[in-house]
Amino acid sequence: MANPTKNKHGVYMYAVRVPTDLVEAVGKRVYSISLRTKDPKIARERFNAMVAQKDREHAALRRAPEAISFASIVAMAGEVYREQRANAEVAAGPGDLGMIWEALNARAENRPWLAEVADAKLLEHGLSGDQRSRELLAEKVADAFRSLAGEVSKMERGDFSPDPNLSKFSAAEAAKPTKGTAVTELLALWEREHLAHGRAAKTTADYRNIVKHFTKHVGHDDASRVTRGIIKNFCDHLVHEKGLSAKTVNGRYLTCLKAIFRVGYERELIDHNPAAAVQQKVVKKAQSRPPGFTDAEAKLILSLANRAMLPPSDGSRDRRSMHNKRVARWVPWVLCYTGARVAEITQLRKEDVQETEGVPFIRITPEAGSVKTGQYRDVPLHPHLVEMGFLDFVRASPEGPLFYEAKTEAKRKGKGITQPQWAGNELGSGLVDQSQKITVAARAMAERKAIGHLS
Repeated sequence: MANPTKNKHGVYMYAVRVPTDLVEAVGKRVYSISLRTKDPKIARERFNAMVAQKDREHAALRRAPEAISFASIVAMAGEVYREQRANAEVAAGPGDLGMIWEALNARAENRPWLAEVADAKLLEHGLSGDQRSRELLAEKVADAFRSLAGEVSKMERGDFSPDPNLSKFSAAEAAKPTKGTAVTELLALWEREHLAHGRAAKTTADYRNIVKHFTKHVGHDDASRVTRGIIKNFCDHLVHEKGLSAKTVNGRYLTCLKAIFRVGYERELIDHNPAAAVQQKVVKKAQSRPPGFTDAEAKLILSLANRAMLPPSDGSRDRRSMHNKRVARWVPWVLCYTGARVAEITQLRKEDVQETEGVPFIRITPEAGSVKTGQYRDVPLHPHLVEMGFLDFVRASPEGPLFYEAKTEAKRKGKGITQPQWAGNELGSGLVDQSQKITVAARAMAERKAIGHLS
């Protein structure tokens, strides 16, 4: 999942790529919106609110144009009225109110600008209005500006009596789509609850990709039109056409769909959860070997870790970065002695390696990155790790992440995978590559010995 980023002034920003299919409609490839704070906690709250808002807008852009009720149009025009009135109420004096009065009258006649305001208000509510609805909303916004101009004129004269225009907006209901609730709207609701409870942010990025895949396969974004049969067909598509295992479909894709449709059902946005009873049948595969690593495989991995800082044995150019070498040198051994997940170790920071009463330990904490349980835990370091020099390596490292560059992680924001995960993937592919080279070298040596023996 994307996260708030800082600009050069230290202000947090919402800097997120626009979905590829909406780039043309939005008119840009990347959102760059100030969150107007330097406080990380406030920035996270505003960022999450912005994510939910953009999800509503994206759902509206993907939805076919629809007729909006007149009551909803009046309600939205009333929102514009109240927003602009709030600006007038904080004016510093008659001079400022005079300029606001002039601006309101000018904007009431600016048809292109009114159309943009109307479109933005519709998107804010997750609505895709047809041409008539958009034109009618623009007209009502113009009326709102003219009415407000009259009230601002009274304020300029020092008359701040109750505004009679407010009452005509209060009776209108909040704008609601005339069609069913969008699947992406259910996703936004689930995500808000998920993050509010301090759960892993990585899951939200994963669920967004799944929902995107699902709605593309189904051909629409209307949750009320999704049936149990449609979801089962999607699961079959993943298994038989995409080659995914039934375990993966059940554990990731169905878990996601069940969660977001459950939120919609609990909120009474849909009348049932179509994914609740769906299950992809898992066929037990024949096992040709025991699970996990054999002793020989474990020894090979750890022996490769011991040689990780050395140049390639075949004399080829070493293209690995220093962080890649550190990952290959230490992560396998730390995994061996802690039983932690790969990303929980590759995301370790220098401050996460601590010591209490002479006992060194690592703290695996959500502050460093994704932790499946959402809870921190302290894991003592095995004496062999200390003996090999792991603590010396930590002490000599700069503040921050031990196994990746913080700048590189910032560049990966919004790409669906974190730098600790990337480092773990690189570790796996590097071990496979090294083991293959060793196997080839061993075979070549055996062949040379055999030839020598024959000669």
